Amino acid sequence: MGARSCWIIAEVFATMRFERRLRALERRLITEPTVLHFADGSTRRLHGRPEFLLRLVVGSCGGGELTPFERTQRDWVLKSVDADEPGGGRMCELIRAIAQSPTSDQYDQSE
Repeated sequence: MGARSCWIIAEVFATMRFERRLRALERRLITEPTVLHFADGSTRRLHGRPEFLLRLVVGSCGGGELTPFERTQRDWVLKSVDADEPGGGRMCELIRAIAQSPTSDQYDQSE
């Protein structure tokens, strides 16, 4: 077996290890819920695929249609005062900031 063949085999195994690690990370992210905290001290857990908060951000920007379930999740995020997200993310803060930001119509009226 030549050096090139060994290099190709090593690269295949490295790719397989990377994919296995990526799948393990995705499984961990899928199982960790986002915990929303509300002003009255109550909490609510949101579960979803790893990109579900990103879909809520895009939908909040008007970049896509949200399903009724996603709209309900977004409403819970908007009502919350804080959130514990997997990996220390800040997507819920971003969703709240987008919802509170002025629209382009409001900018036009101020001129």
